[in-house]
Amino acid sequence: AVSGATGYTLNYVGSDMSSDSISLGAAATSHQLTGLTAGVTYRVTLTASLQDGGQRSGEAHFALAIPPTDTPIPTNTPTPTATPIPPTNTPLPTDTPVPTNTPISPTATPVPSLIQTIISYRDEQGINSDHYKRWTRALAALGHGSHANPVTLAEAQGYVTNNGWNRWQAVVDALKQQNPPTATPVPTNTPVPTNTPLPTNTPVPTDTPAPIAYQVPQSLIDNIKNWRSEQPKDSDHAIRWTRVLHAFGEDSHEDGPMGVSEAEGYRDRGWDRWIPVVEALKKLAGN
Repeated sequence: AVSGATGYTLNYVGSDMSSDSISLGAAATSHQLTGLTAGVTYRVTLTASLQDGGQRSGEAHFALAIPPTDTPIPTNTPTPTATPIPPTNTPLPTDTPVPTNTPISPTATPVPSLIQTIISYRDEQGINSDHYKRWTRALAALGHGSHANPVTLAEAQGYVTNNGWNRWQAVVDALKQQNPPTATPVPTNTPVPTNTPLPTNTPVPTDTPAPIAYQVPQSLIDNIKNWRSEQPKDSDHAIRWTRVLHAFGEDSHEDGPMGVSEAEGYRDRGWDRWIPVVEALKKLAGN
């Protein structure tokens, strides 16, 4: 038991992307997990809640693999003893060892550190939040779980470049390693034409009219304002549309204007409203 603990929270995430959070009393020493799926490996985390109201990351981690259905599922899985919380200025240890009294299936596969980190980011908010859904799509793009619309490299890059979300840089680097750019062959021995006569007396055009600057259609601006009003102004939905209006010179936001690459990421999710937005941003950028 952890000194000063008022209770514990037991969380688990399965390789099939299932998850649950269970609250335990301060006197709990074990807990039996039910409803687990055969053939799935689970990552289990135990967190102690302290008397001061905080919830410190003094945690115990272990992997639990559920054998196929023809193998009896172990019961009465003991709750691991929580790792004592270190002093305030002491960095938390990494790769916390599994308590020796916790049985681990020999078939459990170690989870890559990036996947573990992304799961911890994802679980910072509820499963219905845009935050949770973005990280779930990032996991699918990296081959951990599945999603109908995994994060693309352009979308992840947009979060770093346009939103300043530096935690996404590791995802960008991993996606680049999965899809390295194809080198363009350099042509060799290309013959250089010789004795090409230079044109003479080529008339120089005069009074060429200057190109007309692109103007965003008022109908698109009106649509965006209507879309923004569908949810509260402090929601992610409304903020995104305000940043589009910022890019069009119709409003402003502290997070800055919407960029082309970020808008393309939303379009690639299947959000058809973003198709004309991407085209307008490209024209404003001269693309």
